[in-house]
Amino acid sequence: MTARPGLTTELGQSSLPGDSLATQRERSSLQRNSLPSFRWLGVLLGVVAALAFAARVYRLGAQSIWLDEGLSILFARPDLGQLLSKLITDDIHPPLYIVTLHYWMLMAGDSEFAVRFLSASFGVLLVPLVYRLAKDLVSPTGRVLAEAELAGLAAAILVALSPFLVYYSQEARNYIAVAFWVTLASWSLWRALLGRGRRWWWLYAVTSALALYTHYYAGFVLLAQALYLSLGWRDWRRVWRPFLLAVAGMCILYLPWLAGLLGQATNLWLHPDYWPGTLDLWAVAARTFSVFALGVPSAVASPALLGFAALFALGLVVLVWKGALRSQRGELFLAVSVLVPLLAVYGVSYGYPKFAERYLIIITPAFYLVLARALASLYSVGGWLAKRWSAASTLATLLSALLILAIGGYSAAGTWQVYYGPEWAKDDYRAAIHTIEASAQPGDVILLTRNMYQSFLYYYHGSLPWFGLDAAGPGAAPNVALVAKRLNEMVKGHTRVWHLLWQEEVTDATQTVGGLLGKYGRQVPLGTEYTGVRLNLYELPPDVVFAGTPEQALRADYENGLRLWGYDLKTGELRPGEVADLAFYWDTTRPLGEDIGLSVALRDSRGFVWGSAGQRISGHYLPPARWSTNRTVRGMCPTAIPPGTPPGNYTLELNVHLTPGLRELSRVEANGQPVGTRLDLGQITVLPASGDHAPTLTELAVAVPQEARFASPAGGGDLSLLGHSLLPGQLAQGQSFDLSLYWQRDGGADFDVALGLAGDGRGMLLREPLALGYPTSAWAPGERLRGQYRLLLPANLPAGEYELTLSVLPKDGDLPLSVGDGSSLVLGSLIVTELPHLLSAPVVAGKVEAQFGEVASLYGFDLPGLKDGGLTVKTGGRIDLNLVWQSRAATATNYTVFVHLADAEGRPWAQQDAPPGQGERPTTGWLAGEFVSDARQIAVGGDVPPGRYRLLVGMYGPDDHRLPAVLNGERLAGDSVALPGVVVEVNP
Repeated sequence: MTARPGLTTELGQSSLPGDSLATQRERSSLQRNSLPSFRWLGVLLGVVAALAFAARVYRLGAQSIWLDEGLSILFARPDLGQLLSKLITDDIHPPLYIVTLHYWMLMAGDSEFAVRFLSASFGVLLVPLVYRLAKDLVSPTGRVLAEAELAGLAAAILVALSPFLVYYSQEARNYIAVAFWVTLASWSLWRALLGRGRRWWWLYAVTSALALYTHYYAGFVLLAQALYLSLGWRDWRRVWRPFLLAVAGMCILYLPWLAGLLGQATNLWLHPDYWPGTLDLWAVAARTFSVFALGVPSAVASPALLGFAALFALGLVVLVWKGALRSQRGELFLAVSVLVPLLAVYGVSYGYPKFAERYLIIITPAFYLVLARALASLYSVGGWLAKRWSAASTLATLLSALLILAIGGYSAAGTWQVYYGPEWAKDDYRAAIHTIEASAQPGDVILLTRNMYQSFLYYYHGSLPWFGLDAAGPGAAPNVALVAKRLNEMVKGHTRVWHLLWQEEVTDATQTVGGLLGKYGRQVPLGTEYTGVRLNLYELPPDVVFAGTPEQALRADYENGLRLWGYDLKTGELRPGEVADLAFYWDTTRPLGEDIGLSVALRDSRGFVWGSAGQRISGHYLPPARWSTNRTVRGMCPTAIPPGTPPGNYTLELNVHLTPGLRELSRVEANGQPVGTRLDLGQITVLPASGDHAPTLTELAVAVPQEARFASPAGGGDLSLLGHSLLPGQLAQGQSFDLSLYWQRDGGADFDVALGLAGDGRGMLLREPLALGYPTSAWAPGERLRGQYRLLLPANLPAGEYELTLSVLPKDGDLPLSVGDGSSLVLGSLIVTELPHLLSAPVVAGKVEAQFGEVASLYGFDLPGLKDGGLTVKTGGRIDLNLVWQSRAATATNYTVFVHLADAEGRPWAQQDAPPGQGERPTTGWLAGEFVSDARQIAVGGDVPPGRYRLLVGMYGPDDHRLPAVLNGERLAGDSVALPGVVVEVNP
C-alpha cells in the first residue's frame, strides 16, 4: 500500500508533515500507555450527548422572549423576499439563521419553546462535533490513543454543560449556530490537511460559507486558519492550492449576499450603532474568560475561577510547548484559533466599544478544547511517570477523571443558574405586557422606547394604540422640543400613558421622555418590577401640552460654549430621605470635544454642604461630543436629601467640570469675562422628617459611633450623642476643619453645642445651637439629626497635642449638662503643627503692591524663564509662578486665589484656582503683616491659540465674590491685577 503524499508510515502510523522522529515516537509511547479500556466510551459519549440535550430543552420556553429574540421572530415571519429586504434595511446580520428560522416556524410554530428549539439543536450537535475535533487534533494518526479519547471526552463534557453555551442554545438568535458552523469548518479543514480526501476541502468551502452566512465574525476564524497555514505549511501543491480553491469556492457561494452586505454596511456607516470610544483589552479578555468558565462575569478571584485559570494556563503552556517548540500542528492550530479571533474582535470593537461576550462565541469550542487539552496532558504525564512508578498511570487516570467531574459539576451548577439565576434572566416583556393587558382602560395609550416593538408585538394582543418614540439613540443628542412635540401628537385624546422602557440608559439616555411624562403627569404606582424592563403608568391632566422649555428659566454661559437655559424641579419642599428630581436644559454654541460632569450641592446659609450629587452632564451613554450645536438637551441629576438634614431653607448650587481632571468650568459674561464657577439655582425647603422611621447610624453615615447621654440636672430635658465624623488628626495653625455631630432628642429644652481644646489651658473654639434655625425644643421625640460645625484653630495657637472636647449647654445658661462623670466629653485628639511666619519682606523679581480688600496685598512675584518682560511657553506646557502675599489683617475666612492666562480682551484661556499654598497656607492662618509664599502651576492646554497673553491675579471668597482689587488708589477692572511687565507668548 502506498502512503499518501506528505505522510509517512514509519513506526506503523501516519504523521503530519513536519513531525519529527521524536514526535512520532512520543505518539507511539502515548499509544502504549493508553487507558485500560475504552469499550464504554461510546456509552459515555451518549450519556454526555443526552445530558447536553436535557440541559438545552429544560425550561426552554420558560423565560420571556426578549428584544433580540423578538427581532429574530419578526424578521422570520414574512415571505422570503420581504424577509431579505427587511434584513438589509433593519439589521446588521447575514440571513442564514433568519431564513432557517422562517422555514422552521412554518413547521414547528412560533411558541417560545418552538423558536428556541432550533438553537438547542445546534447546541446538541456541537457536542459530538467538538469531541471528534479534539480527538483528531490530539491524535491525527487515525488510531485511538488514550490522550486523544480523554481530550475528546473532556471537551464534550465542557461543551455539554457550559452555562454560556447552554444559555445561547436556549436563545432564538444566530450565535450558537455560528459556533457550530465554524467548528464544522475547522474540523473539515483539519481533516483536509491530514490528506483524508478531496471531499473535505469541498466540505470546508461549504461550511465556511454557511458560517459567514450566519454571522460576519465567522470571518475571524477563517483569518486564523489562513494565519495558521502561513506559520508552518509551505507545501503549495498539497496545502495552499486546495485551500485557496476552497476559499474561492466559499466566495462564489457568498456572492448572492454581497449586495445585502454592502447595504447593511452602508446603513451602519450612516447610522452608527454606538459612539466612538475605546475598549480595554485586558478587561475584555478577563470578563470573557470568567463568562466562559463560570457563566457570569466575576471581578473576584474565586477558587473556582482560579482553578479554571490555572487549567487554562496549563493548556496554553502545552500548546506553546508542543506547537511552537515541538512542531505539533494540532496544538498550533488550537492556539491560533483562540487568540486570533479574540484580537480581531477586540480590534473591530476598539473604536466603537459595543462589546458583549456572545461576539466571541466563535472561539468557545477552541476555548474548551484548551481546557480539555490540559486535562489530557495531565494524563499523558502519568503515562510517562509509569515507566518509573507503576501506579502513576492509574493515579493520573483517577486525577483526570476527578478533574473532569469537578469541572463538570461546577459547570452544571453554573448551568442551573442559567435557569434560575438573576445573571442570566431574560428581559421579562411577557409579564410587563400582561400587566398592561390586565389593567388597561379605555383612553390609555402605550409608548415604547426605541427598537422595542419586536417583543411587544410578539406578546401584545390588545386593542390599545401604541407608538414608538426614539428620544435619541447613541450617536445623537435628543431634541427636547421635538420630543415634546411628538408626545403631544401621541397622547392627544388619551388620559393615561403606559411607558415601557428597555435599556433606558441607551434608548433614553437623558430620561427626556420619562422626565417629560413625570413632569406633566402623575405617576401611578404599579408595585411590580420586571426583570430587564421597566413599566411606568402616568395619568395625564386634560388637554395636557408638553413643552420643551424649563420651568425655572435662567441663562448661564460657560467658557467652552456650553449654555444652561434653566431647570425643572417638581417640588421645592422635600423631607430627609426624599430626592429632588432636578433636570437641566443645556445646549452648546460649538462642538464639545471633552466629557463634562456636573455636581449639585445642597448648601445652607453658613456654607455647609448637606447633600450632593454628581454625574456626567447627559449620562454615560450620551457624551457631549455627540451633541449637535444649538439643540437643547435635557439632563437629569437626582439629588437626595440625606437623612438627618435639619429642616430649613437651603440653596441648590451647580458646578460644571471637565472629566477627567475635574477642572471646574467658569461662567462667563457676554464679553467673555469669567464670573465664577458656582451657580445658585434657588432655594428649596427641607421639611421635618416623617415620624415613620428613625434613620439608623448607617443611613446617617456616622463615621465614628460614640454614644453618650447629656443630662440636665434642672430637668430641662436630655440629649443623646450618637457619633461624629472623623477628626483630621493633624492640622496646622490657622487651619479650620468641619465636624459633624449626630444627635437624638430625648427632652424638650433648647441646647447649644460648645467645642473646645483641652490641654495647656486652652478653651472654647465655638458655641452655637445644635441645629441652626431648628431649635431642639421643636424636634419630635426620638428625632435624629446631624449638626455641622466649623472649628478654626487660632493662628497663634501653640503647637502641640490637644483633646477636642464637647459640652452641651442650655440655650440661655452656662451650666453644662452632665455626661458620664463630668461636664464634657472627649471626642478625640488633635496635633497642631507650627507654621513658619515670615515677617520681613523677601526679595522678589517683580513688585506689584496691589491691595485686595482689607485681607491682603499682592507684594510681588517670581516667574522663572521671564526675560525682558517676556515669557515663552508652548501649548501643552505649563507656567511656574510664585506669588508673595502680605497679610493686612487677620481673617476668619478662607479665600481662594485665581491666576488667569488672559487675552487682550480679558478672556481666560487657562487658569488655576486654589487656596494659597495649595491649601497649606490658608488665609485664616495668616498673622497681620506676615509675608506668605504661594507657588502656582498653570497648565497651558492644547486648545490655547498661539498669541500674546497676560497673567491676571485675584482673590475671591466662599461666595465666589471677588475682593476689590486696588492699585495706586484706583480700583482695577474685574478686581484682578495684571502682573506688571509680563507678556506670555504662547507658541504651538
